[in-house]
Amino acid sequence: MNIKIKESELIKNSIGEYFNFYIDKTNNLVFNKFNNKNTLSIFLSEIDSNVLDFSVIIDEKDIIHLIYLIKNGDLIYCTYVEENWMKKLVFKLDTKSNIYKNLTLIISNNSINIFYAYANLVNINLWNIEQITKSNTRWEKKKVTSIFSKKIFSPFYIDYDRLGNIHLLLKTNEHNSTHIYYTFYNVFIKKWSEITEKISFIDTYNIFPYLFIDSKNNIHILWSSLENKDYILKYKRLSHIGKNKYKWNTVDLPHINNITHTPIMIEINETLKIIYLKNNKIGYLNSINYGESWNFTNKTQLSDLPIDFIKYSSNFQKKYSNKKINHIYGIIDENISLFFNENDFYKNSIIDSNNKTTKLQQNKLNFIDKNEFIELKKTISEIKKTSQEIFTISDNILSEINIIKEKIKNIDKQKSKKGFFNFK
Repeated sequence: MNIKIKESELIKNSIGEYFNFYIDKTNNLVFNKFNNKNTLSIFLSEIDSNVLDFSVIIDEKDIIHLIYLIKNGDLIYCTYVEENWMKKLVFKLDTKSNIYKNLTLIISNNSINIFYAYANLVNINLWNIEQITKSNTRWEKKKVTSIFSKKIFSPFYIDYDRLGNIHLLLKTNEHNSTHIYYTFYNVFIKKWSEITEKISFIDTYNIFPYLFIDSKNNIHILWSSLENKDYILKYKRLSHIGKNKYKWNTVDLPHINNITHTPIMIEINETLKIIYLKNNKIGYLNSINYGESWNFTNKTQLSDLPIDFIKYSSNFQKKYSNKKINHIYGIIDENISLFFNENDFYKNSIIDSNNKTTKLQQNKLNFIDKNEFIELKKTISEIKKTSQEIFTISDNILSEINIIKEKIKNIDKQKSKKGFFNFK
C-alpha cells in the first residue's frame, strides 16, 4: 500500500501559533490556524480564489509573507499583519501561453526573493527558472537557468546560507537519463554562478533531488539513483572547513532503496536527520557529526491516512540556532503531528480512515531512539559532574578570596598605626 501525499505549507510564529496554508479542491487558497496548545482555532479562512500556486514564509519580526499566482496571471504579494492581509500586484504573468510551477518565496539578507519555473505551451519540455527581487520600491525579474524536463515538472529546491548566498538544486533530462545539478547566487556580486555543477554520478535516471544547508553552513544534497533496477538513496556534502573543504564529498549511507517520495533533511539539537518514505512506512537516518557519517534507525508503520509533505517556516525560539527545518512530513487534521521533530507537537496516536483512534506502540513513533536516549543520559551525567566540579572550584576560589581579604585588612590596620610611609 502506497501512502497518499498531500502538500501544504506550515508557519509557526514566535508565540507558538501555527498557520497551515493549502489550496482546496475548488482552487481556493485557505489557511487554518492552531493555537500554541495545538488546538484548531480558525478553520478554513479564505485568502483568494482561482489560485494556481503559492508560497509562504515568516520573518524575524513575526510578519507572514505570502506570494500566490491567480489563474488570470496576477502574481500577488501580501503580508499578514494584525490579522489582516495587505495585498500588492507584483507582475502580470502570461498564464494563457505558459505553464507555471514551483512558486517559491524566501527571505535572504532581509531581501524578498521569488522563484518559479515556466514553460511555453508550444515547447513544454523547455523550462526556465526565474527570480524576482525587490529593489527599493521596484520589482525586478531575472532569468536563473533553463532546463529540459517533461510535462510533469520535477520541483527544484532552494536554500540559503548565513551570508545570504542562495543555493539551487534541480533535475534535468539528458538524452536517455536524468541528472541532478547545483548552482548558487553570490550575494556580494549579485550574480548567479556561470557554472552549473553536475551532482549525480552516472548516466542513468536520478530522481527526488533535495537540498539542505545546516546551521554550520554545510551544504547537503540527497537524491535517488537507478542501479540494477533499484533506486538507491545517494548523498553528497560540501563543507567550508576540513581537508575536503569546498569540494563535493560523497558519503555512503546505509542501504535504502526505492523510496516513494522526496527524502528530506532536518537539523535538531545538532543532529541531522534524513527522513524518507517507503511504501507505508516512514523512517530516518541520523548524523551527530553534520553528515560525515550516518546511522540507521527504526521505521514507523503508517496508517492509510494521507501524509502531508509540508514546507515549513518558523520564527519560534529563533535564539536556538542549531535547529532548522525547511520541510517536514506530518499529519494535519484537527491537530498537528510532525514526524521526528521532538521540539514540536507530536502525538502517540493517529486517526485511521474510519476516524477511529489507533494507538501506536511505544517503539513505533520513536522520536528519540534508544541509542540517542542513552547518549543523552550520558551527556546529562557528564554535565552534572562538570557542574559539580565547577561549584567545588568556585567554593575554593571564594575561600581564597576571603583569606586574601583578611590579609589585606590586617595590612591596612598595620598601616593605619604606622602611617603610609615608614620613616626610620
